[in-house]
Amino acid sequence: AYNFDLFNTSNISPSDDGRVFLTICNSEMSGCRLVYMEKDKKETFYEIPPLSSDTFLNTQAFVTQHNLQRVLYFVSDRNGGFGGLDIWLLIIDVNGNFGVPINAGHKINSAADEITPFYNQYDGKIYFSSNRTEGVGGFDIYSSQGKLNLWESPQNVKELNSNKDDLYLNFYNKNKGYFSSNR
Repeated sequence: AYNFDLFNTSNISPSDDGRVFLTICNSEMSGCRLVYMEKDKKETFYEIPPLSSDTFLNTQAFVTQHNLQRVLYFVSDRNGGFGGLDIWLLIIDVNGNFGVPINAGHKINSAADEITPFYNQYDGKIYFSSNRTEGVGGFDIYSSQGKLNLWESPQNVKELNSNKDDLYLNFYNKNKGYFSSNR
């Protein structure tokens, strides 16, 4: 069990199975890792077994459903990526067990940083931010149709982007959502 007073939390993502996934960091904002909490067990963080002994950064969890398959998307600098921070995924089986980390692939990830994944169930697209060189400036929001590690080439969502950092796009219904920016 962990004491909440000793950790900073962020990137909270609820799952349909009653778990809540989040990033926790120690009070110095280092040692960040992904964990989850179980419904009705509010004082305990559980490690995600395939990530628990990692020396890599694992952050920005987002849980979604593709047909009957539950998927945890996250950001990591782990080996096997395309450079910088990449978007990865874990499959969660019907018993709640976690699969091995899988890179979301070269259509999503680049030599730059890809961060803040959000899968929109309404349009079947993943939205993420990247600081790749062909963007408008800073971190831009991109979208790509697909699932898991099978994606079309991402498109810059130019109507949302500025020459600053545009991040954390999230939809709360079919046509409305929000994002963060430092404009």
